[in-house]
Amino acid sequence: MTETEAAAPPQMREPVVSSAPMAQRGPVRGVWPVPVPHGQTGLETLQADAVSARPLSPINRLTGLRLTETTAGRTTFTMPLSPWFQNGVGFVDPGMLAFLADAGLSTSIHATLPPGKGVVTSELSVKYIQPIHRDAAQLICRAETLHSNQRVGASTCELLDSDGRLLGHGSTRCVVIDIPTVDPEDVPGHPADLESPDPWQAPMTLEIQEPAAFDDMTGLEVCLGYVRGQFDVTPIDLLFGGRGITFEDGLAIWELPTSPWLASGAGTIFGGAIARFTQATLETAMLTTYPAQTIYATLDLQVHFLRPTLPETGKLRAEATVDQRGRTVTFASARVTNESGKLVALARASALVVPDGMRRILRGDFAEDMLDAAIAGGGT
Repeated sequence: MTETEAAAPPQMREPVVSSAPMAQRGPVRGVWPVPVPHGQTGLETLQADAVSARPLSPINRLTGLRLTETTAGRTTFTMPLSPWFQNGVGFVDPGMLAFLADAGLSTSIHATLPPGKGVVTSELSVKYIQPIHRDAAQLICRAETLHSNQRVGASTCELLDSDGRLLGHGSTRCVVIDIPTVDPEDVPGHPADLESPDPWQAPMTLEIQEPAAFDDMTGLEVCLGYVRGQFDVTPIDLLFGGRGITFEDGLAIWELPTSPWLASGAGTIFGGAIARFTQATLETAMLTTYPAQTIYATLDLQVHFLRPTLPETGKLRAEATVDQRGRTVTFASARVTNESGKLVALARASALVVPDGMRRILRGDFAEDMLDAAIAGGGT
């Protein structure tokens, strides 16, 4: 990624109707990019965000993601555990932890910077410790800067739920860039409150698939069932707009429209949304190799971001392949390209295999407890 590419700001525009299948259709809510006043340090900008002194970006309105606290080099983000974060069988999508981590990690570095400076994520790494339990009220990211100078920054974070369970931890390396600033008078205020809820608050309109529907299906057959319309689109994919379009043994290809709903305050597609989309592609590539009754727990994700993506620039395409399928752990890698075929990101992930997991779910076992035990026991 060049500094010229990263620093070029998108133009301010009026909200448009999203072409992506978001949970709530209609005009995109939020401002992108959110202008930064002249002379305001990174910490001052984030403190304004924490007290809602600046308008929210579309990605905040889509998911309920909020900055709640910040000091020099530290930030805390929260995100409500919306039912729209569920996958096809009612589990909370683990990629939402990577989504949340990117917000906290990058802004903690931004909170150390002088006026006129911002960051772009170069690398994001997440280690998963426990699955997200459906009874939690919200997810929390507490991030802290480890190092920051005029060119690069590094930070780490804890990912927890509202009950204090440690779900994972993350780290990042960011590149420091110049950002445009404006006169304080040119910073827009908050738009008028709308009568309808934001997408993450909207009533659930989908029926979650019963696990019995997948009882005797291999992982590949499940994936192909979504492509062929045998199963309804999952809530998380309806919210973000991603779709699996091709599945073969050890291969998954997904597409993601670059909807303005996915725009961050910087005016580009939020890196956490790209990470979640890439993780879904990696997970389904691994799933295609699993026999019937098998479930899995993602162990880690690493994403290298190569260039920013602007809203309304076509579709991102992620292609993931399985590098090794072991008895207990599977490894996969992925490439994300834009509409022009240029690389946007490279990623890799691993997952713990849990044989006979679906049958145990049908007996009444909770998947979260089962995956907890599998991770603690190393897959036994």
